[in-house]
Amino acid sequence: ATYTGGEIRIYPVTNDNLVLGTDYIVEHSGDLINVGTVTVTITGVGNYQGSSTVLTYEIIPLAVSEPDGQYSFGYDGIEHNVPNGIWYIVVSGPQTNVGSYEAQLSLMCGTESHEDSPCGNLVWAQGSDGVVGWSITPSDAVVVPPTASSVDRGDLLSESDLSGGSVTGIDGEQLAGHFEWQSPDDTVDSSGYHIAVFVFDDPQDAANYNPVTVQVRVTATGGGSTDPPVDPDPPVDPDDPDEPVDPVPEPVDDIEFPEAGDI
Repeated sequence: ATYTGGEIRIYPVTNDNLVLGTDYIVEHSGDLINVGTVTVTITGVGNYQGSSTVLTYEIIPLAVSEPDGQYSFGYDGIEHNVPNGIWYIVVSGPQTNVGSYEAQLSLMCGTESHEDSPCGNLVWAQGSDGVVGWSITPSDAVVVPPTASSVDRGDLLSESDLSGGSVTGIDGEQLAGHFEWQSPDDTVDSSGYHIAVFVFDDPQDAANYNPVTVQVRVTATGGGSTDPPVDPDPPVDPDDPDEPVDPVPEPVDDIEFPEAGDI
């Protein structure tokens, strides 16, 4: 029999349809609760008076397993820990901030609820070592996006100033930090949305909350470049590639015609 914390009385099975109390009685001796050997004496009565048999059985330790699964809590600013079990207590302290932790478990013997229970009554099950992993994971903050100042077309995104906006924690308090452009060196060619990120002042806030990114609209003003159009390259003389050909011949100021007799 396995330790249960209560008395364990085992009654043997008899042959010939004997009736307990009529044909025989059973007496248990020894510790019926804790790990050890219990003696059972079977004594005949009535028609079976004068006969007796002595048997024994063992109470063995209870194999305790660690809790199944991985305990995980979302960050909420309060303390968390792995809960106590029926047969073990958690002796490592609680945690508040985001992280991965190990809970140290102790078998519950010699404690208030099992103060008369020797520690030999409980053992860790095979593969258990009294340590269980658990974690606190980041939470989402409440975000109010900032606004962005307008820039001229062709300006870098960094020329647009971010103002306003807020990031609020789970306790309703605003978290210290500022918004900045994720890609400040991008060129703003037209009005549209760009990504801004919130930089936490406190590294612990940065660990306890998920990264904050928002889309912010930037207005691009101006008409772009005002440089005059560039003329195409002049045609090239095939006989002299280094000498460009004028597309329009120069005007002739004076033309002399030969005399009739010279032709």
